[in-house]
Amino acid sequence: MSALLDIVMEVIDAAGVKEAFELSSGEERFTIRFEQEGFDPLVIESFTAIGRHLFDEKLYIYVSRPIVLNGVDIVTTVLEMVDSGEPFGIEQSTGYLPVNYSTYAKGSTFPNVWHINLAAKLYIARVMDRWAQTIRDENWIDVANKSKKVHNRQGN
Repeated sequence: MSALLDIVMEVIDAAGVKEAFELSSGEERFTIRFEQEGFDPLVIESFTAIGRHLFDEKLYIYVSRPIVLNGVDIVTTVLEMVDSGEPFGIEQSTGYLPVNYSTYAKGSTFPNVWHINLAAKLYIARVMDRWAQTIRDENWIDVANKSKKVHNRQGN
């Protein structure tokens, strides 16, 4: 597990949406957004892993901190990981950096060899660690816990 996955699961648990996050209800995608005065929002998404699996994953998890400008989300970075906490990729305004890439045999339409870009994996893991600490320092668990209480009071 990674520090980012740990804090994401703590936030999800505090919000009371673990079953929905794990897509236990049969949904294909889950998104939750938390807002806190003075900070960029925290957005957590999960969706079913389909196709060939590099890490034996069942879910992909995205974490982003969009900047809100004139009421519009400007997403500058999205961290991607699998449900084991392994980094999968990072999308930034400068482009997408995946952890894996594949090569194809001549004439094949399916990748026959998956490769891991260790430099990308290490870079993304370091960013994930920084984000995990920031999310913890900004008390997003408390925000999630309060959102659950409001959600429950509304009867939803």
